This record gives sequence, C-alpha cells and structure tokens, in this order.
Amino acid sequence: NIYRRQREEAAKQQEKLPFTLRELRQKILMGGLSRPCWFCGEKLTERNFSLDHMIPISRGGSFEADNLQMICKADNDRKAKLLPTEYQALLDLLATWPPEAQADVKGRLRAGLGARNRIFARTRTWKGEV
Repeated sequence: NIYRRQREEAAKQQEKLPFTLRELRQKILMGGLSRPCWFCGEKLTERNFSLDHMIPISRGGSFEADNLQMICKADNDRKAKLLPTEYQALLDLLATWPPEAQADVKGRLRAGLGARNRIFARTRTWKGEV
C-alpha cells in the first residue's frame, strides 16, 4: 500500500505525513493514471505507476504532497536519489548512445537499487548494527 509505505518512510524520519489517505487517493486520481510517465512516455496504470519524491527525502525533500509526482515504477527505480533535472539530463545523454548501450545502462541503474540495498544490509550486519 503506497500510503503505508509513505507513512513508514516519514516515521523513519520522525515525521508525520502531512496528508491523509483520502488526499493521496485524490492526488492519484487527479494526477491521472491514464496519462503518460513524465520521463519515458509509458501510459501509467495501477500496475506500473509509482509515487516519486521529486526532491528526494535524502536531499532535503519533504513528505508534502506537492513533492510527489506520478511516474512509472521503472523510471522511479532508476531515478533513485536524483533530482528530475539530473535524471532528465542522464536520459538525454543516454539518448545519444546506441540502443544496446542505453538498455544496458538503464538495466544496471534499475538493478543497482536492489544491489545497493543488499550491500547496505550486509554492511550493517558486518558492523554489528543489526
């Protein structure tokens, strides 16, 4: 559940969500599940959309609803902690590369999210933090 994940992330930062589940649903409906992803143009559906913090929390972004945008899950995974302008610059650069190279880098970026989380978890275990 998207709302629960947002609430859990806010709690980790010792914050409360400044919007209700109803307000979030309204934003999603008004944001348009049938509109295209801002970055790749793929039509957003209930199965492929993701809420992205435009300014990542780790870079000073807020949990406010106006810091959320709807993009596809694949782009949200690849964007990670980049600002929208940084991610768009990366996509613009990749667009100048051959299709095979684009696919390889995009795949590595998306896979890197899981790998980064696994490495972080192992590092914490090794340091005795877990």
